[in-house]
Amino acid sequence: MARDDEVEIACTLPVDGARAQLGEWEALVADARQVERTPSTLRITLAKADAARARDLAAREASCCAFLDISVEESVDTVVVTITSPRPEADAVVQLMGRPGG
Repeated sequence: MARDDEVEIACTLPVDGARAQLGEWEALVADARQVERTPSTLRITLAKADAARARDLAAREASCCAFLDISVEESVDTVVVTITSPRPEADAVVQLMGRPGG
């Protein structure tokens, strides 16, 4: 298994696929109850009804962007998606995902 500092900061999707997936993140953020940002972390809180959508998108993102750490935590009435990276040079990507209209 590669160390965190050996994982390339690059998406493995073709350009059109990456744009489409970014659009899905934009839609998720637009539907969020709350969006919290720090320079290296994006936390999206959604209604529980969005859990399946959030899990699906997070799994697809994790498969094409191995440099990101993505978690999905569910409670009784919410789902929280947290995106971060151990690599400071990935912060711009994390922040791009949290911008409505990307």
